[in-house]
Formats: sequence, structure tokens, C-alpha cells
Amino acid sequence: MLLHPHQLRLLPVSADSDSASPAPAASEEQEFALGGQAVIEGVMMRSPNYFAVAVRRESGEILVHDERAVSFVKRNPALNRPFIRGVFALFESLILGLRALNHSANVALEDAEAKEQGGESSPPEAQPGAARKWVWLGIAAAFVALIGKVLYRRHPEVFALPRLHAVAASLWSHHSRRVLWIGGALVLFFVVERVLDAYLRRRQREEGAESAMPPGAMALTMGLSFALGIGLFVILPNAAADWFKRFTDSTILLNVYEGALRMTIFVAYVALITLLPDIRRVFQFHGAEHKVVWTQESRLELTPENARQFSTAHPRCGTSFVLFVLVLSIVIFAFFGWPSWPVRIATRIGLLPVIAGLAYEVLKLTAKKRGAACANLLITPGLWLQKLTTREPDDDQVAVAIKAMEVVLQREAEFRAEQQAA
Repeated sequence: MLLHPHQLRLLPVSADSDSASPAPAASEEQEFALGGQAVIEGVMMRSPNYFAVAVRRESGEILVHDERAVSFVKRNPALNRPFIRGVFALFESLILGLRALNHSANVALEDAEAKEQGGESSPPEAQPGAARKWVWLGIAAAFVALIGKVLYRRHPEVFALPRLHAVAASLWSHHSRRVLWIGGALVLFFVVERVLDAYLRRRQREEGAESAMPPGAMALTMGLSFALGIGLFVILPNAAADWFKRFTDSTILLNVYEGALRMTIFVAYVALITLLPDIRRVFQFHGAEHKVVWTQESRLELTPENARQFSTAHPRCGTSFVLFVLVLSIVIFAFFGWPSWPVRIATRIGLLPVIAGLAYEVLKLTAKKRGAACANLLITPGLWLQKLTTREPDDDQVAVAIKAMEVVLQREAEFRAEQQAA
């Protein structure tokens, strides 16, 4: 879910005409960017001036919520410059995505409450605690790392076997302090997550919270997610790459090892979360979003039948953006050598906005040059990776994405018609 800067064209509509009119000339068309994101049982679509979230309720009704949302970059043209606009676009997408997710969570919460009042019980995979086993697995892994460190330092005879001793030494001897900090951070994150979850559920039960996630909790969740992402995709691979120093002194190779580990962790993480039924449903809606975007780009009528023929992968998906960030980080970090561990971590975190801005420009360039051999070469790995982040949707899911698309296009057309009339 990050950025989906699909480039579409908005055809001017006539407010006083019910009959279909011939397609306008290319010069009359207005090009604009449309983004999208899958949410809980729905899809969010965004145009330059609006966004719409369509969610299917338990009853089968499609509930649509739309708001005015003008990009910060559009309101501040001085920021609309290469390598700068991408950073603001990324943070805007994250904030808007959280708002869309919160709206869909509210709908899901209302349906769950209605089920409880009606005496129906949710299936096991839909219950809130079903996915919590992964939380406890994370806590267990962190505690194993901490206990292993203590045992190795105080009772090394426990690891007397040659192979076991080599593994233990690589984990707890050379990088014992790092393992301690990483393990402690993981434990702290999961404990805070559990406390926050318990607080929200108690508030909903006792006080009847209006939102599935209050603004303060949303900010804390976003902060915790960012911290976990830094720990998992920055600190962990960087610390683990130090192990390869026994094989090479080349700083370039060490950075390549770190990048390869980061990609491996990312792919493994996505592959693991697809085991959760709720995540697979979200990935199906992600595929529905792409199919509908393909249909609109092809100037076909927005119907499930037309959308069905298209791929669930799209060359301008946010998954490709993430892949560009991972690859570009290897190239950029290689120029900084392999300094001390704190300097490396500070460099990785500090340069993240720069790399995101560069990746955004690469994504826009490949979108503009699609069809060229070089652009296709850059696009293809992202399409492969989307086999993990998308799933084939059913017609009901596609219909939800179509509804979000229709509403946001209609709002954009009305807005531009008002501008022309003024």
C-alpha cells in the first residue's frame, strides 16, 4: 500500500446532456493522477481533489464515503519539484491511507456489533484475536534471543557442540549488544501493541467509542509501525550484514549483502502475512483496484466483465515503489562505505526521504516511458513482486472498486465543471 500514481485522463462531462457524446479531442482531455489503496472489505480511490472509500457491508450494501482532499504539493507549487514532491506524496499517502483504513474499520466494527446484538458469532478467522498468534510468536522469538545471550555469556558450556557453538558465537559474541537492543525493542513494541489493543477494546466496550481508532491511538499506531519498520528493515539487516565481514573487506559487497537481506526480509514478511485470511482478502481488493484502473485506462465501461480480463498487477503500483526504494538504497548507501554501526543506522534513516523522493521520480519516469525496453526492464521485477501483494478478486470485490472509481471520477468532473463555469 504506498503510492499508486496511476495516470488517467478525465473526460469533461456535460451536466445537461443525458445522451452519450463523441469522445473529445485529445487536446480537450485533462490528465490527472489517480491513486488507490485496498482497505478492509473495500477500496479507496483518490483524484487530485477528492478521495472516495467504498466498503461492502455484511448486508451486501456498498457504503461510499467521499471527501475533498487537495494535495499539499498542489497547494504549495514551490514544493512541486523533482526529488522533493515524492517525499510529501509518500507521507500524504500514508496519512490518507490510515484515514481510509480507519473508516473501513469503523464499518467493520458496526457490522460486528450488529452481529453480536443479533446473537451471531463471528467465524474464527474473523475474530480480532485470531491473528494475535503472530504477536506472541514475535515476543517468543525476542525472548529466545535475550535468554540465549545470557546463557552464552554466563554458561558457554551449554553450547559445547562445534556447530552450535559457531552459531551461538555469530549471534551473541560479536554482536551481543545489538541482539540485546533488537530483542528488547521487539519485546517493547509487542508489549505496547498489546496494551494499546486492550485499551481500545475496553474503551469500545465500556464507553462506546465512535471510532475504531481514536486520533491519539492512530498517531501512536503509526509511530509504532514506523519504529517496527525501521527495526525490521533497517537495523536488523544492517546488524546481520556485519557477519559477512569475515568473508570480505569490500564495503560495496557489504552493502550488497545488507540490501539482499533487506529484500529477503521484506519478501518473507509479505509472504508470511498472506497466511492470514484477512490479509488475503485485502490483497484481493488490491487486485480489484488494479483491474478497475486498467479498465479505466483502456477507456472501457466500468463493469466487472470488462475488468475481469485485466491483470491484478500494475506497473505503477506502490509495491513497485517499495522495490525501487530497496534497490536504490543499495546503490546510494554504497557511496558511504561501512562506518561504525551507529553512523550506518543514522545514515540509513536520514537518507530514507531522499531515496523515497528518488524512487518516486523513477516510478513517474517508467510510467511516462512505458513500452520502452529500458522502462520495461525496470517495471518487470515490480510486477513479479505484486504476485505476493495482489490476489485474483471476485466480481463482488471488483464492483466495490468500480463504485469507488465512479464516485471519485464524478466528484472530479463536477469540480472541474464548476471551475469552468466560474
